[in-house]
Amino acid sequence: MKILFIAVGFPPATMSENLCNGKLVLAFLRKGWHVDVITRESEQYYVKGWEKPWMELKPITHEIKYSVGNKIERFIDMIRSAVLMCGFPIEGIRWARRAYQKALELQEKNHYDMVITRSPSDISHIVGHKFSKKTGIKWIANWNDPATNIWPLPRKYSKIQWYIHDRYNHLILTNATINSFPAKTLMQHFMKFYPFIDEKKCRIFPHIALEEDYLLPKANNSKESKMFQLCYSGLICKDRDAQYLFKAIEELKMQRNAQIQIDILGTKDEYTENLALVYSEINIRFIGSYSYLEALGIMRNYDVLVLIEQVMDYGIYFPSKLVDYAQLNKPILAISPLKGFVHEALNSFGGGIAADNTDYDSVKGALFQLYDSWLNNNLGVEYSSRKLLNSSLCENVIQAYDTTFQEIL
Repeated sequence: MKILFIAVGFPPATMSENLCNGKLVLAFLRKGWHVDVITRESEQYYVKGWEKPWMELKPITHEIKYSVGNKIERFIDMIRSAVLMCGFPIEGIRWARRAYQKALELQEKNHYDMVITRSPSDISHIVGHKFSKKTGIKWIANWNDPATNIWPLPRKYSKIQWYIHDRYNHLILTNATINSFPAKTLMQHFMKFYPFIDEKKCRIFPHIALEEDYLLPKANNSKESKMFQLCYSGLICKDRDAQYLFKAIEELKMQRNAQIQIDILGTKDEYTENLALVYSEINIRFIGSYSYLEALGIMRNYDVLVLIEQVMDYGIYFPSKLVDYAQLNKPILAISPLKGFVHEALNSFGGGIAADNTDYDSVKGALFQLYDSWLNNNLGVEYSSRKLLNSSLCENVIQAYDTTFQEIL
């Protein structure tokens, strides 16, 4: 199987979508499939260089680099790129033109069986559409997030901007051989806006876990003591509001005289930094950012791993962090929409407790319940995440892809 994989986000940069794409390509390579990756040059702010396990991907990764140019040169190049890509000028169209040209160049050498385009950004799908139309190669468009103009939270678009994105979405959703999503909740969100989508041409490919042999061994944990330790990993910000969590920790400490600590592994915004000052009596530590493997190794040492989602009426997202947490087999405290993917997953398969992110008593109750289980040394028994992880195991995700490949080729 020869696969051309096109994604704006890819290692060595380590945003969540980049990690999802990197893990998937690693699993493709383990399967013995030939893969070439076309991506953009990573912004230096997000890159520490090629580290384990991503070093294996460097030889097959083609980063599209080009001169930014002055204002006039950028404008001319954008119009030229939009015309070549059969559409309108949108953010990323200059990269898309060059990615398409690179795809044709690689196709002459490798004669691919399949092209897969991935989030983040819808722009990689525009490349896939043009390439598939030119070559006749089967094309899977994967949507890990809503399309640009159908995010559930309000975003400001002019009528022209909305029309342009809507036009591109119609092209992609109609012409892709397969549209894939990490969860049925996201697929249903798309269908609400685009009812013409043929469900028979859709597939659910869950976020994939990292192969187990890449994981670093658990560090000696001197914390197996009298301290109840929680960890949140990733960006924590106003949209993922930690106020109910901090307040519940404060109350647990006061009511139970609990020795408790929450570590933030990743980045924070000014709102969260100020919020931590308000709750300065509790033990909140911002411990910085680490490489992906280092972060997984560090998280193995905590009692409970915390996930916080944005407030919305229905949780359509499958947070990739959920797979990382489940792979570590640590109890999960998910502060999420009452209805939606995360609540349904934890309630169906176990692995932790989902609290309503609009209800303080729900967050407090979940935290106290986990604390009581920790006191009784029952966390691992009551909140095993093995069932939760099952659909994301490498062998199961790759089998789902393999089955789809056989069906459409």
